Amino acid sequence: MHRDRPPPGARLFTAAVLALAACASCSEGSAPATSAGSTSASSSSGAPVHCPGQPDDARVELAPTMVGELSGIAVDATDVYWLEGFSGPTIGVFSCGVCGCDKKPKLLASVEAPLGLPGSIAVDETSVYFTIRATANIQNPNSGSVMKCAKSGCGNEPTVLASKQAPQGIAVNATHVYWTNDSQNGAEGTVMGCAKDGCDDKPTLVGSGPQGPEGIAVDANNVYWTAEVPGTVLECPLEGCVGVPTTLAAVSTTSPATPISIAVDATNVYWTLDQNKGNDEVLECPIAGCLGIPTTLASKQIAPGDLLPGGLAVDEQNVYWTNDTQLGLGGNGKLMKCAKSGCGGKPTVVASEIDEPGPIAVDATSIYTRNHYTITKVPK
Repeated sequence: MHRDRPPPGARLFTAAVLALAACASCSEGSAPATSAGSTSASSSSGAPVHCPGQPDDARVELAPTMVGELSGIAVDATDVYWLEGFSGPTIGVFSCGVCGCDKKPKLLASVEAPLGLPGSIAVDETSVYFTIRATANIQNPNSGSVMKCAKSGCGNEPTVLASKQAPQGIAVNATHVYWTNDSQNGAEGTVMGCAKDGCDDKPTLVGSGPQGPEGIAVDANNVYWTAEVPGTVLECPLEGCVGVPTTLAAVSTTSPATPISIAVDATNVYWTLDQNKGNDEVLECPIAGCLGIPTTLASKQIAPGDLLPGGLAVDEQNVYWTNDTQLGLGGNGKLMKCAKSGCGGKPTVVASEIDEPGPIAVDATSIYTRNHYTITKVPK
């Protein structure tokens, strides 16, 4: 059920990956402060600090991407990580320091995935987790896989946590990695889980439900996900659902609206709703439920998150998302935010002239996204 976006196509990704892998200085570019080529953006207490040579209120281009087909992005205290590639054969995982890497991103892993597309990405203290979406037969090598790689790199040999999947979004907590599995041959969509240390390629079924699952979020108790058909937001305990998952919100079956990206905090679940370009919404609902009637934080948005899982992020005060280019006007994309308590239906434009924005990540001070062929950092 997932709508595969065609890669924009510009440069030969495989050749670029090989060039980066052969370049020792490139591999050092995004290492933490203890290594050459990067300056730490956090103190020992984890609080953000000023990046030398970077104005605090300026947009900064951190690193080039290979082809612009950026499908996932994540950030920690020192580095930003992303996943990109063509529909085949090579998909790459890269990193760059949040204070920069001399525009020479570090290649953490490259994966040959015939008929595969880059999926979503998540990080914890030590590792990067990512999905490779299957565009055809999930039996093809590496297509339809959930993988893990050390943040320092894994010698282009990431650990396969699960194969023969149909993964879309991905999320991690302290002990496990979770992902949504797209519908196969008309069957229900599923949410799967695997211990971070591995599960012998035998992931656990956490929950199943409507077709076309997309984004996923997790907290200490539950997993939350969106599904295309019939446009639902679902919740299930981490130990698994007894019967059917809880429906937090559902769109009328006569509506073309599709929930895509999703995020959660201590009290609420937030998601984007794709209705039609120029009339999309950002919604919220308490974890305990909202009687199927979520609060609309923003309406009349444009393809928030570029219709990809990972296009929504939250911090302590705000919800953030990207608005895609309108009517083919390149460079007209925007970064948006709205207070969690509401913004009167008038979200703030954090930054404009963002070309082909997509998934986003946030830390204490900045928003990270794609701006054409670059990973860009924008002050909140």
